[in-house]
Amino acid sequence: MTIIIGAGSSAPTETSPLPPPPADLPHPGSAKEAHRFFDAAKIAELLRHESSLVRAYALEQSVHCEDASLVPALLACLNDEDATVAMEATGVLAAKKEKQAIPTMLERFKTASGELAAGLASALGQLAPEQLLGAVKARGRLDDEAYAATATALAIIGSGEVIEFLDKALSRAAALPPERRSALYGSALLSGHPGLGARVLSQAIDDSAQKEQPGASFPSRAALAVVAGVPMPYSAQVAGVELYDHAREELELETYPALLDDERAALEEAVKTKKADLVLAALAPVLNKGDRSGAIVEDEDLGTMPKRRRGLLEALIERRVAIGRLELSASAIFVAAAARACSVILAGGLDEAESPALVGLAKTLEQKPTAAELAKLDLVGLTQLFGEKSDREMRRVLTILVREPFRRPGTLRRFAKAVVESGHVRGLLEAASEIEDPRVQAAVLKVLSESPAKAEPVLVEVLSASPLEDKLAALALLAAEDVRTERLGLVIGRRFNELRALSRASVARAIMRIGDPRLLPVIESRAFPDEVEELSWVVLSLAHGVPGDERLQKAVARVSADRDGEPQRPEVRVPMKCKRCGEVLAYGFERVLLDVDAKDQWGDPAFVGELRCKACGATDQLEPVEEAARILTAHLMQSLEGARAGVPTGPTLVAPAATEVHGKRMGMAAALRALDEEVTRSPESIRARLHRARIRLILKRPGVEEDLQAVLQTDGTAVEADALLATILVRKNDPEGAVQKAAEVVRRLIKDPDVRLYDAPTADSLREGLEEYLLELEGLGLELPADLELAEARERRENRAAVAAQAEQIARERRAPREAPEPRESAGGDEGEEGAAIRKQVGRNDPCPCGSGKKYKKCHGANV
Repeated sequence: MTIIIGAGSSAPTETSPLPPPPADLPHPGSAKEAHRFFDAAKIAELLRHESSLVRAYALEQSVHCEDASLVPALLACLNDEDATVAMEATGVLAAKKEKQAIPTMLERFKTASGELAAGLASALGQLAPEQLLGAVKARGRLDDEAYAATATALAIIGSGEVIEFLDKALSRAAALPPERRSALYGSALLSGHPGLGARVLSQAIDDSAQKEQPGASFPSRAALAVVAGVPMPYSAQVAGVELYDHAREELELETYPALLDDERAALEEAVKTKKADLVLAALAPVLNKGDRSGAIVEDEDLGTMPKRRRGLLEALIERRVAIGRLELSASAIFVAAAARACSVILAGGLDEAESPALVGLAKTLEQKPTAAELAKLDLVGLTQLFGEKSDREMRRVLTILVREPFRRPGTLRRFAKAVVESGHVRGLLEAASEIEDPRVQAAVLKVLSESPAKAEPVLVEVLSASPLEDKLAALALLAAEDVRTERLGLVIGRRFNELRALSRASVARAIMRIGDPRLLPVIESRAFPDEVEELSWVVLSLAHGVPGDERLQKAVARVSADRDGEPQRPEVRVPMKCKRCGEVLAYGFERVLLDVDAKDQWGDPAFVGELRCKACGATDQLEPVEEAARILTAHLMQSLEGARAGVPTGPTLVAPAATEVHGKRMGMAAALRALDEEVTRSPESIRARLHRARIRLILKRPGVEEDLQAVLQTDGTAVEADALLATILVRKNDPEGAVQKAAEVVRRLIKDPDVRLYDAPTADSLREGLEEYLLELEGLGLELPADLELAEARERRENRAAVAAQAEQIARERRAPREAPEPRESAGGDEGEEGAAIRKQVGRNDPCPCGSGKKYKKCHGANV
């Protein structure tokens, strides 16, 4: 669903004088057992709501509703005028395997673009694979995003007609832009067809023998990174050694245990040599594991993936000699792709009874039943087995289940379901919270969402405990998002501040998804602009028909603008803690200036913009928290690496900056503090006030005019004060006044070049700066005074522009031969059935980890 709230910073507990939630909520025991607020009738009503936000919200709620009467309303959403709503409906209907949706999907696919076309292609690949290729041929050109997803969906189908289509597309690959090429290459590899895989591998080998440009990777290597399941930066040769270690670890974990002693010894020896050809040769026995006929046992997680990965591994082994000729840094990605292929093949081809989890469980149960018998037990048999165990006995069982791997993810869910049905929910939740394994927790959360009646009492107990057990309560909050019953909503509302300290994002999501209107005042109390609680408040308010005051209207506009992808001013978002009220919230700044020589972990950042607490309104009481260091460093390194590689990375949001105060170098923040102290000691110090006004102007802080007026009261001829006043006039929407003021100062400097200066180095430098400023104003359409002679200034500007253009041309020529933007992760990313093998750390609709405030897909994930 699009309405996704990303991870927010946890609110502090030591200094937060937060008010109690402004709602008198009843005791959870007074609510109906396992009662959810949204039935089919209510969801259908919301699907017709005038707000697309609410329609998308209703679609998310429909995932848990199996009422067949809801299907017509869901089908109608496929033609929603809002493409995002249509895309959500596509995903819901595909998840429900609703065949009635196929005709409407095919019709919408004819004209769809972007994410909607991508979603439709993926859905049709699941619901009507035999019709997808015809739909692709009938509609003509696809945009980049839809092209990637469509190619992936076709590759997974893998029919003879599809293979022929992909083969022809590969023949035209050289004419495609790099992004489409990497999508096509990834699809060919994922198809598992030996011929297609051989063509891409040959291209990848040729590319890997060449030198890459900094900051870029070849499309063929990017495709290999996708099938290897590694982050896209690993496709660059510079990551070779680290990538080889990653492949070695995966082989040790998944492949070594599946081989015979002599086979394992040969592979271990090959891995030690770090020679790709020897490693690939030693992986040949994996091809003999399982059923080679292709009749592999398929489950909902693996699908046809083992069969297709076998074809890829065969192609890699056949080209081992050519791969072995490459340097280690270049060949490592081939080994990583082979290691992942082995893991998938073994997951689908080996007997589940050989899973370490089942072997360990059988030993714990004293071989009653054996591992082979455990593998064959259905849900009823497992439930009976676990139901006979005491809580103490189940602790040993659960420890093994969550710590030891299964061959197939579906088996873990089956066992977890049996544990829940047998009444050991608390033990399962505790074991999963301690191990902190995302795969285990995902399986546990899924089975809990499918059994709200059994999950609710335990979740209520955990969230009501005093004191809270942090890990256990955090996992219970995640479960509450999907179990979403009335009792859970009341518990969360009554303990809002304590639970919010554990995870703001989970609390906000849970309240929104539970949908209890009594929680509106609770979430509204913390719904600050652009914070995780604001979206929950907006959606619930609209869904329950709350009258829209000015604050709500502004919030709706903000949320809608972000969801619609409207262009926003670039900014860096940093979590900051208020020293007065203790709240940790996210703040957006135009720029952040760092003192790279500062001793603290943040580089003593100076933030360009207002420093006013959203919660209590305190000014200049905000300080960065630990997460800010990572965000600021990521921004700074991105800009520096882009500059070195000659690849534009957008506006520089975080940059090193410093100034001098009395000849001592210091960062902007430190300089401002020092000047504040100096002005306090000597209020009539012109130099200190001018310097402080200049820094305040750069950082867009209040008090600039007051400083300048104080200077002019002491010395009415201070030209530097008048020069700074010209800049202020522009910010006060008086550009004509700024022209007059700047021109006046230029005339004074020309007339009296020996005028007294306090802060500027020379009169010439001050005059040249003002002339440049006047030319900028002229570029905005303002008329400059005719008596000003600016020919030299224009020449200086033209010379700088020519030098910059020449530098850009050189950089463009340097990177043009190798320029290869990273492919979108959907380009052969094994979506849908492949999700068990390639896990994303950040959701496409989650906030970008860099702190920009944008969704990941519109920031650092734009080319992933």
